[in-house]
Amino acid sequence: MTPSFDPDALSPPRGHFIGGVYRGSGDDALDVRQASDGKIFAPCAVADADRVDEAVVAARRGLAESGWM
Repeated sequence: MTPSFDPDALSPPRGHFIGGVYRGSGDDALDVRQASDGKIFAPCAVADADRVDEAVVAARRGLAESGWM
């Protein structure tokens, strides 16, 4: 059996998924590496304090609207 997953064929979106949409990430990113060979797979966006605050507000709003609490 040959594996069908090819990580080189993927192009993950860059940014932060907040409130149902991808938001720009700026230039700061950390390299995510493949565990199998250490090769760089994709950049992972780094959030500043304003982006984190935006995500927290969206998460709280989403929780309140979900009816889970």
